Amino acid sequence: GKYVRSCFGMSVDDLVLYTDPIRDVPLDPILRAEKYDLNTKAAMCVPKELWRIIDAIYERGLDERDLFSTPGNPDEVYQIRECLDTGAPFENFSVHSMTEALQSFLSNLSSPVVPSSLFPTLDIDAQNIQSFARKFLEDMPPIQYNVFIYTISFFREVLLHRQGNRLSPAKIARICCTCLVSSAQGNGEEGAESLPKRRGNMQQIMLHFLETNSI
Repeated sequence: GKYVRSCFGMSVDDLVLYTDPIRDVPLDPILRAEKYDLNTKAAMCVPKELWRIIDAIYERGLDERDLFSTPGNPDEVYQIRECLDTGAPFENFSVHSMTEALQSFLSNLSSPVVPSSLFPTLDIDAQNIQSFARKFLEDMPPIQYNVFIYTISFFREVLLHRQGNRLSPAKIARICCTCLVSSAQGNGEEGAESLPKRRGNMQQIMLHFLETNSI
């Protein structure tokens, strides 16, 4: 069968280089280099696919009850993925299908937005969370930084509608960890044992970003 390219499973570093739908980007690296300026200075700030999904969720309403909790329609989620890959306009898909597609897009990136190297190595508390959050952003690569800020800003807006959608900051923080954070297991037994604790610390960091105006 013929290989069909998809934005799902690519990296944000690659996706920001192409203004065309990914299905229209040549697989041949020479043809690709001829068609596009692959200089990172010419790259978009965030992948257009991410912008399209988030914009569509805004349009369909952030007040929808049980947003990010109700599963989407599998056929619609597949069609949304095809729209992102081909550039076709979205049909009248439900907002729940759009939120599921967003989570799938972010969690299936070939490299997570937040790599395990940025996991906190110390326990996070009220005394050190501000300084760690600042260092966390400073250490993040530029494209990943843009995607992180863009996504967190969206989820902050979602939380402004919590009376309707019934979401809490803690639940959004868990969603952010699932979608944005590396699931790397670490090295050996020590790494495996410390992972839940480190992910718990990362969830506190996500909660901090959702509830603060420091970014």
